[in-house]
Amino acid sequence: MINNYLLIREGYVPINIKFIDRKNYYEAFQEFDRKGATLIMEEIVGKALTNSYHTRLAYLKANELSRWPNMPRTSVSPTQTC
Repeated sequence: MINNYLLIREGYVPINIKFIDRKNYYEAFQEFDRKGATLIMEEIVGKALTNSYHTRLAYLKANELSRWPNMPRTSVSPTQTC
């Protein structure tokens, strides 16, 4: 929960450390305590953030499409301003 609080406070989405990754997650804390190394934790959090963003984007895309079924699709160039 503390990790998610820190992530949200910095503008990221909350993450869910999958049950499969929990052993590595706890080992990452031990690795930090022993050596001050953060690489394992960075990989775990990075993977979890990527999964969380993909999940949210898929949800938003599906929700947007179902909410506006008759609206024509338009694309906006990244260089266009409103």
